[in-house]
Amino acid sequence: MRVAVLVGIALILMAMQSVLVKILGLDSARLGIGLAVVVFLGLRIGDIPGALGAFAVGYFLDVLSGYPSWLYPFLSVAIFAAVRIISDFADSESRGAYTAIVALAVLLHALLAGAFAWLTGPLNSSASVTLPAIALEAAITALAAFVLWPLFRLIEPKKGREERGALI
Repeated sequence: MRVAVLVGIALILMAMQSVLVKILGLDSARLGIGLAVVVFLGLRIGDIPGALGAFAVGYFLDVLSGYPSWLYPFLSVAIFAAVRIISDFADSESRGAYTAIVALAVLLHALLAGAFAWLTGPLNSSASVTLPAIALEAAITALAAFVLWPLFRLIEPKKGREERGALI
């Protein structure tokens, strides 16, 4: 249930973001609200429900972006898995640690998305990713994650220690 609420919030915020970007004429601006939710899922929610939530957020990003199909679901689950790996070492109760991890996730996500787009795109494609644009996106998303932290904490107040399975 908590995952569905977080994914629903991500969908609403991503839809609002896409409308505001069009209204304001900021076609190059991006805000990675979906990644903020994916990082929160990685820090606070269990493996299977969190992975499904990350996939759903990535799918919504895919639908709203217009990029090649299945790129964002793959990258969202990859980011979720990376955050799950470091979640035992990161302070999941700290707003600052969450914000820093979101900024790093945005950087990794943008670089991987740019690399996959470059690898799979046409040879004369002018779709290039600039480092200043990625840094600005990471800073804006980190600020949004900092603001959204209390809302996310209302939905999932504490990180539960789940039973480790045979694979871990």
